Amino acid sequence: MINSLAQKFVVLKSPAAIADNTTIVTTPVDASGFDYLDIQVVLGALDIDSVTLKLRESDDNATWNDIDNANFLTAKPTATSDNGVFAFHVNLVNGRKKFIDVVFTVGDGATGTYVTIVGQLSRGKINPSDANGRGYAAELFV
Repeated sequence: MINSLAQKFVVLKSPAAIADNTTIVTTPVDASGFDYLDIQVVLGALDIDSVTLKLRESDDNATWNDIDNANFLTAKPTATSDNGVFAFHVNLVNGRKKFIDVVFTVGDGATGTYVTIVGQLSRGKINPSDANGRGYAAELFV
């Protein structure tokens, strides 16, 4: 068994146009059936400090609560964080709710911020058996 095949890739925010003075719209992760979630916030150019970078959770994908200790309060992306990656490592075993989402509010600068947010679910109860189950449009084995 190749360990990386027992994971599922998820996209919370696809690459898109630059964002300025706004909260990034993301797609929440349905984490049911998995024990761990790693989220990477991949930044391009920033021209001003961000306002918020945190995680929240929900049982129903409608009512959200912040996750304790999942907030980059003092280490949030700044104007000098160009091309940086900020990561969350979430243990889903200890009472986490079904849906996990990122709240990322970018500052009001002259141009704005490029951002992509992806995640990797792992230690699933049932391992994905094909590309679609692993969150890919297609995959190659070399």
